[in-house]
Amino acid sequence: SNIVAVKEATEDTRRITELQSAFGDRFIIFGGVDDIALESLMLGATGWISGLTNVFPKESVAIYELARQGR
Repeated sequence: SNIVAVKEATEDTRRITELQSAFGDRFIIFGGVDDIALESLMLGATGWISGLTNVFPKESVAIYELARQGR
């Protein structure tokens, strides 16, 4: 399959864990909602695709790095 990633763009954070349970590591999961970016990362999303990152790039990177560190 040529599909390697999924952008989860609902506001239901349970979808991140549902996708992980259903597909394991078959797909990379990205969050797609700025309002729950941190929650998505903490639940295992690899990253997030958003408009916020274009407006606040440094802050977005800081959120990402802190989430990866579990902080």
